[in-house]
Amino acid sequence: TCALPIYLIEENCINGSATRENDDAISKLLERLSVIQANRFRDKSDWEKMREALDTEEIIKELKNLAGLKGKTRDIVRETIGVSGTQMERYHAVQKRLSAELYIPRCFY
Repeated sequence: TCALPIYLIEENCINGSATRENDDAISKLLERLSVIQANRFRDKSDWEKMREALDTEEIIKELKNLAGLKGKTRDIVRETIGVSGTQMERYHAVQKRLSAELYIPRCFY
C-alpha cells in the first residue's frame, strides 16, 4: 500500500490557514500521526489496524478544522495509511457495534 508521507501533510498544514493559537494543537496531532506512520510496517492484529485507521481519521478531521487541510477526509486517510474506503466503513460498523466496555477511545500514542 502506498502511504502519503507525513511531510506532505505538514506542508499543507503550514501553508494552510493555521493560526498561532492552533500551532500547539497542530503539532500534537502531527506527532500522533507520525507515530502511526512510524509503526506502519510492524505486524499488527486486526484490532490494532482498526484503531490506527480510526485514530488517523480523527486526526485528519481535526487537522482539517484547525489547519485548513484540503481534500476529502476519506481520500487523505486512504493515502496516509493505505486503507480503502470500504475497509473504513467496516471499521466504523465494528466500532458502532462494540459495547462501551470494549471500546476505549485512545487519547495519545
